[in-house]
Amino acid sequence: MNTIDKLDIKRYKTSDTIFILGSGSSINNISDKQWDLISKNDSLGLNFWIIHDFISTFYCYEEPNSSGDRKNIFYDILNKKKDLLSERPFIIKDLLPSKISFDRIPEELKKNIYLSFDFDIPAKGDDAVMMKYLWVLKSLGRLRYTGKIRCIYSITASLSYAVFFSLFMGYKKVVFCGIDLSDSLYFYEEKEDYYKNKGIIVPKSMQNPGVHSTEARSHKKIPISHVLKAIYDLVSKENDIELYVAQNVGKLSKYFKVFF
Repeated sequence: MNTIDKLDIKRYKTSDTIFILGSGSSINNISDKQWDLISKNDSLGLNFWIIHDFISTFYCYEEPNSSGDRKNIFYDILNKKKDLLSERPFIIKDLLPSKISFDRIPEELKKNIYLSFDFDIPAKGDDAVMMKYLWVLKSLGRLRYTGKIRCIYSITASLSYAVFFSLFMGYKKVVFCGIDLSDSLYFYEEKEDYYKNKGIIVPKSMQNPGVHSTEARSHKKIPISHVLKAIYDLVSKENDIELYVAQNVGKLSKYFKVFF
């Protein structure tokens, strides 16, 4: 399999805008006209995005844990949709904490699998520590587009990883879709019967009702909305990059412009 530094940016990047596709229920409110615009640009589907009918340009996932049979459900969907997804690059992150089930990845997808070099910035729950790490990375020239991806950083959640990926791919506009944070309802839970009729069993949520766990502050974690705002404030001008939310929904709409 390939490593992330072998990803040919010029081969896959077709636009200056990328849509980050998350699993929040607001995805179900995107209109056909808006999907048409999304389809004309690049997109990155995160984790269980493979459930959705829309085929994104890139997919990124981390190995689901086996709690609630999530791992079995993930690979069952991946195998059912392998023909539709066979030409799409799949980026696997968080390689060290988990054992990747390489034997369960369909052969049709393996040629387009990219194993990621990750670095989790160890800020824990301290915003000041996070900013020190970000400033050091910026001063070393590690927070800008270079034409090749060496390592992708992460703070708190996969969403920050997706933003760094977009930055290192050279995108100028990053649009968050289905990143609601103010609640933990997923698009496939809201339309569970629709997917069941298509032969797809959806996973049970690992989230408690209310605010999404990535938005909750603790001694180990900074709310993801604060993380994204910090990254944006630090790199936006130098890299000429803008962050947007697709709709006026959730916590991120307080920090970023609405795209649609």
